[in-house]
Amino acid sequence: MLLPYVALIVAVLVIIVTLLPLIKRGHWWIRVCDYPRLQIGFFGLLALAGLLLLEVPEGMKWPVAAALLAALVYQFWLVIPFSPIFRSQVVRAEEGDDPYRVSILVANVLTPNRRADDLLKIIHDADADIVLVLEPDDWWQQKLDVIEEDYPHTIKRPLDNTYGMLMYSKHPLIEPECRFLVAEGIPSFRAFLELPSGDRVRFHGLHPNPPQVGLDTVGRDAELVIVAREIQGHSEPVIVAGDMNDVAWSHTTRLFLRLSSMMDPRIGRGLYSTYNAKIPFFRWPLDHVFHSSSFRLLSLKRLPYFGSDHFPLYCELLLDHSAHEEHEPPEPAPEDHHEARRMIEEGKNDESLKLN
Repeated sequence: MLLPYVALIVAVLVIIVTLLPLIKRGHWWIRVCDYPRLQIGFFGLLALAGLLLLEVPEGMKWPVAAALLAALVYQFWLVIPFSPIFRSQVVRAEEGDDPYRVSILVANVLTPNRRADDLLKIIHDADADIVLVLEPDDWWQQKLDVIEEDYPHTIKRPLDNTYGMLMYSKHPLIEPECRFLVAEGIPSFRAFLELPSGDRVRFHGLHPNPPQVGLDTVGRDAELVIVAREIQGHSEPVIVAGDMNDVAWSHTTRLFLRLSSMMDPRIGRGLYSTYNAKIPFFRWPLDHVFHSSSFRLLSLKRLPYFGSDHFPLYCELLLDHSAHEEHEPPEPAPEDHHEARRMIEEGKNDESLKLN
């Protein structure tokens, strides 16, 4: 029978793709293994059942089954914080004064997608304070500029390379900037939001490059770390939003959160997977809203499909300067700073990024 050997092969593959991400390097063939933790776990469970129920040679059966079980425990240990059975990292606010509320809608449009009217309806219904649009070209900007009547404050950088970015805000933007932190052709936004309360919130909009065949993640990792180090030590409230092209449980994202002491409202609530909107089985959380400990969470939602390969993500926060007393933001370990310096050097020295 072939089935016992199929179970063995799948088990060994699950063990390998579990071990690969432990190598802390940005090679694409390593970093893609960060994404499908649940899917790997699913196939691992099938393989484990096969090892236990089928006539697998005894000499291989128990060693492989033990290693596979350890791999499965590790895979699910990484993902379980993003479920309702885990303690919420961000304290919920049941209500709050409007001047202290701020809501963000993040939408990756998928450049060739042309269902702009569907996205405009989502924007209208969500009525967010900030709309951050990823992957727009000039066509998308022309379609979305109709919302400027309600969102008069903007930063715009439409591009044809799938890394364009648009930001529309109801609140004034102080010192707005479009920057290219690591790679030519991959912009990021930075500004201060002036809330109706008079408070200023530091805002970063990001969309670094994903791992692709032949394209490593050193640029993505470097960009996230650069922003984390900018945030570190600042006293003002901070929000970082965008399509990070990284899952919430990856080493790089967790390093970013530790370095910046930012918080993830997904923890203890759910995956809110935003990609791939077109393939239900292969979905993971790539779009994020992270924030400092001075915010409470009012609402976190995945919004309807509009033709993109991403679902939009909506997050509403309440600024409360006493909230930090109830939060336990992550803190960096001593070795995190050394790793951050290495990532930045690798990102800035990677010649492939100069071509974007």
